[in-house]
Amino acid sequence: ADQTINVSAPGTFTATAAGFADGMHTVRATLTPLIGAPVFSLLHLEIDTTPPQFLPGVATQQAPVFSREIRLNESIDVGIGLGSNATLIGPDNVPIAFSLIAGGGTTYTVSFAPLTVPGQYVFTAGTTLRDLAGNTGSTALQTSFVVVADTTRPVITAVSPLVRLY
Repeated sequence: ADQTINVSAPGTFTATAAGFADGMHTVRATLTPLIGAPVFSLLHLEIDTTPPQFLPGVATQQAPVFSREIRLNESIDVGIGLGSNATLIGPDNVPIAFSLIAGGGTTYTVSFAPLTVPGQYVFTAGTTLRDLAGNTGSTALQTSFVVVADTTRPVITAVSPLVRLY
């Protein structure tokens, strides 16, 4: 919405606008002096009031699973990362310890001891997860995946040393 501020002395002036939806916006400031041509300046800004969300990942993985890629819809504050209170819960509500959480921006990799028990695993990041605009969710974010049993038969590809029996 347009806003006009009439001033008669030099200084710094503030205009407050409300009602902008999330997304990219352009603010145009125009100075119309008593003498001379008007001048203007543009400011491009992004309004972001939405907390980060997990993007769907691979729904099913065959055992053994050593890590899980966690992707978000927007970059998060790397000072917080996925949160110190992040958890991975396996079948029968068994907590799984992390060996490493690495990454940044929108992609992180969570590593752990091999998951071999078939069933659903739920990764939860705490409500401390924050995007670059400072938005945090009111509830913890969760993403889940299913580990299926490894049914691949082993194959012998080489035998060494070769021994001849007589």
